[in-house]
Amino acid sequence: MKKLTDTEMDALYFELGTTFETTLTEARYNEIMDLLRPTLEDFPDAVGTLEGFGKEVWRERRAARTHPPRASAA
Repeated sequence: MKKLTDTEMDALYFELGTTFETTLTEARYNEIMDLLRPTLEDFPDAVGTLEGFGKEVWRERRAARTHPPRASAA
């Protein structure tokens, strides 16, 4: 995924700030978080904040993608 420009990031932050409590869907929230993360990869504190305070469903989905479950030994 490409890194966002400052203008693109500002637009996403504005969308988060103005729709979070009203019309922001879970799917759109997840999409915004996925768009922001690569841009913040050079800033560990920002990534930590994003991952620490993101909605639980996004954190779980992100963890599942980066740490796939191990196959059970049957």
